Amino acid sequence: MRAALQRQQQRPGLPPGRPVPSANLHLTLWFLGRVEAAHLDAVLELAAATTAAAFDLMLDRFGQFARKHDRMLWLGPSAPPAELLALHAALCRHGAPLGLRAPAETFRPHVTLRRKAAPAPRPLPRLEPGIAWPVRHFSLLESHPQPHGVRYATLATTALAP
Repeated sequence: MRAALQRQQQRPGLPPGRPVPSANLHLTLWFLGRVEAAHLDAVLELAAATTAAAFDLMLDRFGQFARKHDRMLWLGPSAPPAELLALHAALCRHGAPLGLRAPAETFRPHVTLRRKAAPAPRPLPRLEPGIAWPVRHFSLLESHPQPHGVRYATLATTALAP
């Protein structure tokens, strides 16, 4: 999967930018922000208790987000599968009693390929046939800021039902 995503990072005709390191390529289900150490066990339990079905994700649409001082080039699904949306909703629903706020923005599943990207011409090309991603688990990651980016550490991985 990472090799296929890296090939898309190098795809000619896309706006230039700083490629996301291979080890950091991921799809964020829910960005929690800072979690206090006292609440970490509860978040780990939430991840372990969340049940959802495995699914296949087709990454076939390039797009851009402009946030704060960064413009990101991403690859995502043109039609997110119902199982992915249900997993996101279940995590948000189970997190509410813990005081975790659901994201304010609409969930737009994507993998960021480049940061500090130049503005893209409209429309961005479609990726045909797309990259098929068999999603069989999800992970809880902790981010560690570094001088030139971020490093992620996996805290827990939860299998999805077959």
